[in-house]
Parts: sequence; structure tokens; C-alpha cells
Amino acid sequence: MWLTNNATCGWTGIDCNADDRVTGINLKKNSLSGSLPSELSTLSALQSLTLFRNSLTGTIPTKLFTLSELATVDLEENELSGPAFPAEIFQLKETLKAFQVSKNALTGRIPEAIGTLSKLEKLWIAENDISGSIPDSTTNLSELESFIAYDSSITGQIPNDIGDLSKLQRLFLSNNNLVGSIPPSIGSCKFLVNIYLEDNTLSGSIPTSMSEFANLTQFFGDNNNLNGTIPSGFSDLTKLDTITLQNNTLTGKIPAFSSSVLYFLNLMNNEMTGTIPSTIFNSNELSIVYLSGNRLTGQIPNNYVEAPLLKDLWLNSNELTGTIPNPSAEQLPLITEILLNNNKLSGDVPNGLCDLRATLANFDSLHADCFPPVGIDDPNNFCPLGCCTACLIGKQ
Repeated sequence: MWLTNNATCGWTGIDCNADDRVTGINLKKNSLSGSLPSELSTLSALQSLTLFRNSLTGTIPTKLFTLSELATVDLEENELSGPAFPAEIFQLKETLKAFQVSKNALTGRIPEAIGTLSKLEKLWIAENDISGSIPDSTTNLSELESFIAYDSSITGQIPNDIGDLSKLQRLFLSNNNLVGSIPPSIGSCKFLVNIYLEDNTLSGSIPTSMSEFANLTQFFGDNNNLNGTIPSGFSDLTKLDTITLQNNTLTGKIPAFSSSVLYFLNLMNNEMTGTIPSTIFNSNELSIVYLSGNRLTGQIPNNYVEAPLLKDLWLNSNELTGTIPNPSAEQLPLITEILLNNNKLSGDVPNGLCDLRATLANFDSLHADCFPPVGIDDPNNFCPLGCCTACLIGKQ
């Protein structure tokens, strides 16, 4: 419909008001190339510009921010360069609700003036070369619902008053250079659904106030320097489906997670103690459980075999004792990996696991320790030949 004699308001991706003035441009995924024309600034009624996932180059035209009604700017997944925050953007203090420029080649810092964009609900700047710290003024954005800034070069600390962002639902700050602790005030962000803080250098403990996140579904905090315990209140987060905290120095017990939608639990390579809560395996959605490399004791919960979607169970390198629960032929239909080596388990690998290894094409890894009787050199005594894919010498 473009480049024809048809009226502009009939063109694909163009919205107009009753006066036939252009209010919206939505040309996402249209293979557009070249630079953004400064003539866009002549569309004085423009409220929304959506050019997501094209091949646009050049800089963001500063004249774009002279449009007094502009509320949405979505330029994600292009090849734009230059400043991520042109100074002119702050002319839109009363109108700009969404500024989405992730996955470009933009540069610069988040300016202190960011806090003046009082209507901002979406600030998406991920996968650019954004440096410097998060200004404290960011916490003035009382309408902010999502702050997406992963895979950048952001330094410094998470602002202490982040709890002032009371409407925040999504906080994505993974793979930056953040230091310091997770501020306790974050507990005031009652509507948080997704928290991505992995791959930074955060330290300190997980605030107990995070136990109040009734809507929390995902918490990624892996590959930091977090210590202390996981708040026991996490066991009451009924919407939690993913929690990954591997490669920290967490101690204490694993909370008795009771979420019926728990899907992915990764606490490996910490210093956690105590037993494995059987409540984890009550979730009908459970797929991945990684608890390797801790100091867990006690027995493997008998009900692990009752998790119908379980694929990976990594319990190796702990201090587990007792025998291995035996699944029936109908249980664990999706299992692919069970790692039990480097524990203090006793008895033989049960026939049920060996039968599953023989019948399930995707059951690729079953690792266990071997304790052959005195005078017998066959290392497959503990795990029958052809059953375990790795038969190792564990803790004795």
C-alpha cells in the first residue's frame, strides 16, 4: 500500500485519528534499512513509533523528540548507533511511556535526568554499550513497570531506594558489572514477577523482604557472590517456576518449595546443608533439579520418581546417604540425566533405573558410585554392566 496514490491513512501499519492525522506507525519486522528520516518530526500528532526488528542504521533523530504527543518509541533489534539517550528526549517528560531500544549498538550512560520522565512505564536498553551506574534518580520513575538493561556494561550498585518503584514487574539487569548487595527496599516492589540479576558481582544476602513477592515467577541470581541463606519464606511463593542461584556461597537449608508450578531449580555449587525437601517433587511441572556441589545430607526423597516431567536430576557431590529409590516402569517417562556420584549412598542402583535406561532412548546419563565387595575387582558390581554411563569411586 506504500508508494501508491492511496490515502496515507490506508497504508499498512499507519494509524490515524478522526482528522486523518498520523498517530501511529507500526512497521515491525518489515526488512527496513537505511537511516530514520528526520522528516518523522513533521508528524505532529504521532503518538507511537514501532520499528522493531528491522535493519535500520544511523542515529536516533533528535527531532523525533520534538513531537509533543509521542508516547511510544520502539526501535529494538536494529543496527542503530550513537547516543542511547539524546538530550532532546527529556522534552517528553509528560508523554513518553515506552522507550525501547534494546539490541542495537547505542552508547553512553543513563543520564541523571532520567528521573524526569515521569510517565515512563517501559525502559528497555539491553544489549547496547551502556556504561556507568544506574542513577539514583531512576527511582523517581513511579510509573515504571519494566526496566530491561541486561547484557550491557553497567557498573555500580542497584539503587538503595529501588523499592520506590512500587509498580515494577520486570527487573532485568543480568550480565553487567554490578556490585554491592540487593537492597532490602526491593521488598516494596510487591508486583515483581521476573528478577534477572545473574552474571554480576553482587554480594551480601538475599533480602528476606523478597519473600513477600506473591507474584514472583522467576528469580535468576546465579554467578554472583551472594551468601547467607535463601529466605525460608520462598517456600510460600506459589507462582515460582524458576529459581537459579548456582555458583554463589549460599549456606543453610533449601526452603521447602511448595509451588505447584516449579519447573527449574538450580542451586548447584554452593555450601548448602540439610536434607532435600520432598515438597520440591510435588510439582507436576518440575523438569530440572540441579543440587550438585553442596553439602546436602540425608536420603534422596522417595517421591522424586513421582515428578512426571522430570528430565534432569543432579545430586552428585554431596553427602547423601541411604539407598536410591526405585522407580516403576511407568514413572520418569521424560528422564534424561540422573547424577548420583560422589555421595555416601549404599546398596545397588535399583533395577527400575536400569530398566528405564534400557527402554528410554533419551536417558543418556546415569552416574553412580561403585563399591565392589572386598576382593572383587569388577567396578560394575554396584551398577550392573550396561546400566550406568559412568561408574565412579565416591566418598567412602
